[in-house]
Amino acid sequence: MAAKNPFTDFLKRYGNDWPRLVREMMGVTPDEWQDEVLRDVQSGVRGVSIRSCHGPGKSAVLSWACICFLLTRFPGKVVQTAPSSPQLFDALYAETRGWINNLPPFLKELLVVTSDRIALKAAPDELFLSARTSRAESPE
Repeated sequence: MAAKNPFTDFLKRYGNDWPRLVREMMGVTPDEWQDEVLRDVQSGVRGVSIRSCHGPGKSAVLSWACICFLLTRFPGKVVQTAPSSPQLFDALYAETRGWINNLPPFLKELLVVTSDRIALKAAPDELFLSARTSRAESPE
């Protein structure tokens, strides 16, 4: 008889409740609009748009969504992008790495984090996040 995989219980609890994952595994309570963004992305809504000033938590909620995807979906590929390297690596990707560092050890140890990529240790080519800037010759 095969041993029960404890990650099955994790997926049952959080796989379709990303705001709960953020609250219980990252220790932060999303604002109402962040909760809505997490639920939309989790449900596969396309074209989610966030318009706001500096500082309300856009990078945080995008980071949470990326981490939730990495922890609850397999296989999958996530690309974080921005028009410039400082916007990407000093803001969004840095925020994502910071939240990963705050995960409980049993989750953090599932991932390998490098300067421009986060991957599932057990299957790095099947589940990963890649940080990429656009090229001047092809900004789209």
